[in-house]
Amino acid sequence: MCNKQNVIVKYNEEILLAANIDGLPISKNTNSSFWPILCSVKSVDKIKNKVFMVALYHGNVKPNANEFLTDFVNECITLLENGIYINSKKCHFKLSMLICDTPAKAYILAIKGHSGYFSCTKYNSFRNKVQPEHHIGTSILLKIPNFNIIDNVPIDYMHCFLLGGTKSFFCNKFYGWIYGKPPYKLRARDVNKISERLLRLKSHIPCEFSRKTRPITECKRYKASEFRLLLLYTGPIILKDIISSKMYNDFIVLSLSTSILISQYYSCYENYVSYAHDLFKYFIINSQKLYGPQFISHNVHNFLHLSDCVRLFGSLDNFSAFIFENYMQYLKN
Repeated sequence: MCNKQNVIVKYNEEILLAANIDGLPISKNTNSSFWPILCSVKSVDKIKNKVFMVALYHGNVKPNANEFLTDFVNECITLLENGIYINSKKCHFKLSMLICDTPAKAYILAIKGHSGYFSCTKYNSFRNKVQPEHHIGTSILLKIPNFNIIDNVPIDYMHCFLLGGTKSFFCNKFYGWIYGKPPYKLRARDVNKISERLLRLKSHIPCEFSRKTRPITECKRYKASEFRLLLLYTGPIILKDIISSKMYNDFIVLSLSTSILISQYYSCYENYVSYAHDLFKYFIINSQKLYGPQFISHNVHNFLHLSDCVRLFGSLDNFSAFIFENYMQYLKN
């Protein structure tokens, strides 16, 4: 790719690669699915965030993770040891990050799934298996030199934050405002009022946003980009004076902390990143009081680790799965 794009690199420049692994069902009527390994170069501006596929598995059952990853791991080791040549210039190579949703992460790391105890991927002794309950096997990814399973597998805010925490506010069957149970579920007239506000905003959404607003009753079918729009922009407007003040303030805390970490500017400053982390802690403590202990899911727990990921990789969009999900749709089509 670098040679085709006439990329100009410096001698001994480090090429940072981000990889993504996920399953892609091909049909609703069969178990047939793709398992691609997608990559993107993060360190070269001209091709930054351009996605390309390096491997593809197809079958009716999920492949054995270590067998599936063997060629990819071996190629990474070769590139780490020998470097990569771009336009006759030798560059260093590094697998900078592996971006996956929670089920795919558990699959490739050979650990407990998100619904089990000891499922957090951010404890400090992965290689030594200090917490044996966390592991269900040994991942071949451990063979890659200088690849830290804890630090280099960041939390993807698209799945954790948007399709996890934000979606649960509206769609959770217990405490969701739209599809939950009393006393959390909103009255029908309040739900209609939220939908009316969203539809009035529709003509004012700039073209930079990939999707327009639609009724909140369709939130179960919202895409991640729609929940991002809701969390960061429209939510503080449409929810005001409809949900209780305590719930509204709780939502605003989540919106503000996310706005800080998603900003290319504020995410560069430690005082803002630390402030966002403190907001997440406040949000979790407060939400547990409002919605009960069932609110503290695997996704919500991971909010506490996002600030560390930002310190390592920059703003949330630098290590999100959005670009890979867009390629998956292209692949499916």
